[in-house]
Amino acid sequence: MSESAEPRRQRKHDRQKQQLLAAASRLFAEKGYSSVTVRRIAEAVDVSPATFYNYFGDKTDVLIHLCDETFEQLELALDEAGREAADAVDVLLRSSRACCEFAVAHPHHFKVFLMAATDFGDRKAVDFVGARGMASFLRLRAVYEAAGFPVEKPHGSFIWWNGLKGIVDFINLHREQPWFDAGGLIEVSLETLLKGHRG
Repeated sequence: MSESAEPRRQRKHDRQKQQLLAAASRLFAEKGYSSVTVRRIAEAVDVSPATFYNYFGDKTDVLIHLCDETFEQLELALDEAGREAADAVDVLLRSSRACCEFAVAHPHHFKVFLMAATDFGDRKAVDFVGARGMASFLRLRAVYEAAGFPVEKPHGSFIWWNGLKGIVDFINLHREQPWFDAGGLIEVSLETLLKGHRG
């Protein structure tokens, strides 16, 4: 095989793998993980199930890959938010904004992994996704507590976290409306959350 043919083959391989992942993410969000089959994912990209198995062992393998990709990107966004912050409260606001912006930019990933409302019907998937989600929650809880909110009131961090999910859910539900302004909605919501928690 020529030197130029190998990079082309690799690019095709990478592109097809990403297409399968994107199709699976969309189908999991729209149809529910348990009702989506390998055949359905393959058909969405116009390839055979045999081609699917060139990339993934099974449907759970796809889900775990997507979950890893989702939380790695979210962690990078949170790292950047923390580096740019002026103080602990600013870290909380920037980290929360980063979470919301990531979820708005990746609505399928948000619905499948961050809403914690998916019945995977697969113990391995439940355990893996749950562990990654819990790690992200614990990170945000530590940021919340570092901002000066009382540690002896642990429900505050749950309310904050679920407030963020509510913001994103509302934005994703209404994103086609003419009055839609994701950035503005996020800012007003974070200001309201902060005032409420300080009160």
